[in-house]
Amino acid sequence: IGVRLVGSEMCIRDRAYYGGYTVLPYISELKDSVKEYLVEENRYLERHIISTNESQRLKIKQELAAWIESPQIPAHYSFRRNSCAALFTKLLSAGMNIESELVLFPIEIIQYLKNQKLITYSYPRIEKHNKTKQLTNVRSYEQYQRVD
Repeated sequence: IGVRLVGSEMCIRDRAYYGGYTVLPYISELKDSVKEYLVEENRYLERHIISTNESQRLKIKQELAAWIESPQIPAHYSFRRNSCAALFTKLLSAGMNIESELVLFPIEIIQYLKNQKLITYSYPRIEKHNKTKQLTNVRSYEQYQRVD
C-alpha cells in the first residue's frame, strides 16, 4: 500500500501523524519495492509468508481492488490511527478471521501476525549494501542472495 505525500517537510510530518493523506494503494513487483525501500528510502525490506487458502486470497484481492477503485474506503492515512500496519490488518481482515480495528504500529505487526499463527515463514531481511544499483533488478530473494 503506498501513500503519496506532497508539501513541506513539516506539513508532511504533521499531516502524516494526525491524518489527512489519502491512501493510494497500488500493486507492484518485488523489484519496485526493493528500489523504493532500499535505494530511495534507505530502509530494509522484510518478507513473510502468510498462510491463506484460495477463498481468503480471493477476498483479500477483491478488497484491494475496491480500495484501488475507491481510495476513500480505507480512510485517510494517519500514523497514529490508520498506519500502514493498521491498513494491512484491515486488508487482511477482508479474507481472514483477525481483528480489523486493531491499531498496531509497524514494529508490532509481525509479532501480532505470528501470535495469531498467520505467518508460516519469514525470509531473511533484505538490506541495502554497496551494490544497490544491482538491487533494482532483483525479483526474488534468491536473486538478492546472488548479488555480490
